[in-house]
Amino acid sequence: MQIGGVNLIAGSASHTLVATDADTYWVAADELMRGGSYTFSVDEVRLTAGTATGASWALVNQNDGAVNQSGTLAFSENRQTAQFTVPAADGNWSLYLYAGIRGATSGNTVVYVRSMLEEGDIATSWRAAPEDTANQIEQLMGSISGLDSTLESRVRALIYSMELSGQFASAEDFLNALKDIELIRSELAQTDSNLTLTFSRLAAAENGIAQMFSYFEFGDDNGTPYLDMGSSASSVKMRLTNTRLTFVQAGTELAYFSDNKLYVTRLEAREQISIGTVENGYLDMVTTPTGVGFKWRT
Repeated sequence: MQIGGVNLIAGSASHTLVATDADTYWVAADELMRGGSYTFSVDEVRLTAGTATGASWALVNQNDGAVNQSGTLAFSENRQTAQFTVPAADGNWSLYLYAGIRGATSGNTVVYVRSMLEEGDIATSWRAAPEDTANQIEQLMGSISGLDSTLESRVRALIYSMELSGQFASAEDFLNALKDIELIRSELAQTDSNLTLTFSRLAAAENGIAQMFSYFEFGDDNGTPYLDMGSSASSVKMRLTNTRLTFVQAGTELAYFSDNKLYVTRLEAREQISIGTVENGYLDMVTTPTGVGFKWRT
């Protein structure tokens, strides 16, 4: 079982095909990986004009027009899926979606709603292609200079309500900060070499927006697998292996738990250290204004 998740079809939220001839199609995705398995899904296929009984899909080599695999989609508001494997032969293998039945599309108008092509053999929930998300962000940022007074005032009111006026002098500064956060979140989908997960939390603070970035990272140290836990704002991290839990600061081991024991290079107690059990009693080492005292208690 393989799960992709990244939509390879740009402009997939809604695409309308108006047939101009008997073989009108939409190249939904091209340059597919040779030998790769793919799953196509679409939430709705509508016929708004014409007499077609369904809509064809096909895996086509754009270099010579050869059709390797094909199928038919019903006009329906229910989700439909199709799976195919790209041949190993050279070629620009592409997914074609037709305005009706392939070779008989004249006079038809077909709308594909929330279509998605992803690697693997599991169809996941629809999401926009990365190109579409990037374009939306660019359009938002490009329109800031032309904000009307109503929208400008709403953004400023939001900044004021969050007590961020001292940090963001304009709506443009605030939206730029939001754009940076979205770019950080998008890096999750790009990180697959070291299995590093990055989480971000946006919180309203008294003097501005406080950002905290924490991470969990799996790795191997000379044959010993480990899990590192830490924060980008601190030089201290925890490393967990199958034999110990270690606290590390700036590459130096400070302390670790192993075999029901705590090992530490320096131990500082502000008020009291107690040694013992309920059954046997306790020896307390306590600090006093004149030094350290010892006390036995049961």
